[in-house]
Amino acid sequence: QALYLLDRLLNQAGARSDWQYFASILRLQEQAEALAFVQPLPRSAMHWHASGLARQTQGDLAQAITDFDQAIALDPQLAVVYNNRGNVRKARGDLMGAISDFDQAIALDPQLAMAYNNRG
Repeated sequence: QALYLLDRLLNQAGARSDWQYFASILRLQEQAEALAFVQPLPRSAMHWHASGLARQTQGDLAQAITDFDQAIALDPQLAVVYNNRGNVRKARGDLMGAISDFDQAIALDPQLAMAYNNRG
């Protein structure tokens, strides 16, 4: 989807010259590159984590949570995945789920400063 949108925007680029438009092209290109990177990875916990991050960047928060769930199922010791899933849950308004994820991230890695920061 990101590749399709990028192609559409690039085809229209000649008709526009504002910086905001070109910034949107760059964001879509980054999303497309992130997904292109993730696709060939083996279906490991890190694959699902990377995929979740790419989906989060795209704004596909429901799929991001699903991907983070897959990563946790394969390796429940990855504190950073709990932290990132907590960020997505918080963005979706699931504050209790987010706090639970941040708490789990802290329990797994007490040195993970961003989990403390995200938990508040």
